[in-house]
Order: sequence, then structure tokens, then C-alpha cells
Amino acid sequence: MQDLQIEAIQTSHPQYGFVENLLNQAFPRQERRDDQRQRELADSNPHFFPHLISENGKAIGLLTLWRLPGFTFAEHLAVDPGLRNGGYGARIMQWLKENEKKLILETELPETDLSRRRVAFYERCGFRICPKPYEQPAYHADEQPLPLHLMYYGWDSLDKDFESIRDTIYRYVYGK
Repeated sequence: MQDLQIEAIQTSHPQYGFVENLLNQAFPRQERRDDQRQRELADSNPHFFPHLISENGKAIGLLTLWRLPGFTFAEHLAVDPGLRNGGYGARIMQWLKENEKKLILETELPETDLSRRRVAFYERCGFRICPKPYEQPAYHADEQPLPLHLMYYGWDSLDKDFESIRDTIYRYVYGK
């Protein structure tokens, strides 16, 4: 993994525009905040860490992490569309597991072929799906919450910690 670089950045980084553009391309509006709010968080929130992923100096992807009390929340992961299915996602997830002990991420309900493949990818990476009902709060005032699942790594089960984890995500990530 020595040729894959994963670097926390702020808006002053020369490749921040790549990260912002890829985030907008890879995630629909309802699954991301607006650019201005994202920039504010990148530059001033001590818990939020946008990462540039590059290989041999070429920008290839992004990873946004929230380092929260007791765990790390992986909010967004995307690889440049022209480079997908090249093993980068698994390498990024391996880096993440090596560098963060307890991880949480949100994923769609496995209701379509694409969403089932995404869930299966995370399961192959060692994550487990939490069956408890979970909603992602709306990023924008004109939208509704999204029914999703939490997936986790580093716990045997989320049974006793689910409410605390959910409430921590809601407070820090969504301001609820």
C-alpha cells in the first residue's frame, strides 16, 4: 500500500477542488451537504477530516472521516469514476481498518442490485450490518431523512451501543 497516499486536507490544499468535484459527482444532493458548508467544516471543525487519496502523485479519490468520541464515522468514500473496480476501494478500506480501531458507516438498504453490491463490498471488507432501524437526517431543509443501515467494524455487536452511536453521529455530523 506504499504507493497509495491518504492525506487529510483543508480547502487551501491545491487538490481540494478535485475532492469537492468528486464528492458532488459521486453523491446526490440528498447524501451530501452544500459546498460552502463542507468547506467550513473542512477548515474549522476539529472532528471532521476530508482526505485526498492519491497514487504516485495522481488524485484518485476522497474519504471524509469524523473522529468522534469512541469511534470514527466514515461519511463519504469515492474513487474517480474512470478508476473504479480497480481494487482501490478495498485498499482504502484496509488502510482505514489499520488506522482506526472502531468504525461506523452508513449504507443504503440492500433493495437494488447496486445497493446489495455495496453492502456486500463492505461485508467483504469486514464490516457487519446493524439490523436496527436508522435514518440519515436530511442534509437540506427541503428534504426528508433517508432510511439507511449502519455498518460497523471493531465491535462484536452494536446491540448495546446503537443508540449512543446514533446520537453521537446525529449531534456531531448532522447537528441534530
